[in-house]
Amino acid sequence: MTNGTNSLVSRIEAMVSPQVRTLGYDLLDLEYAPRSPQGGAVLRLFIESLAGKPISFEDCVTVDHGLDTLFESPEFESVLAETFTLEVSSPGLD
Repeated sequence: MTNGTNSLVSRIEAMVSPQVRTLGYDLLDLEYAPRSPQGGAVLRLFIESLAGKPISFEDCVTVDHGLDTLFESPEFESVLAETFTLEVSSPGLD
């Protein structure tokens, strides 16, 4: 990753992490790929429940939908204006 991408990821993380926390989850990691094999940009979030429960599909949907307002805000669009695919998951066993 270039420094520009690292800076972008840091700025995105600073905006996304508090919102994920208000939804009841901890943001463990965030990855941004400007180009994916499918062709477009991808933003990947890896979450963990603050309650220590295993992450379910419903938890991922909750975070996905819970971030809609943030992603549509002028503040976020000033950081990442391009269209992207959002992927939310748990980090898994590894």
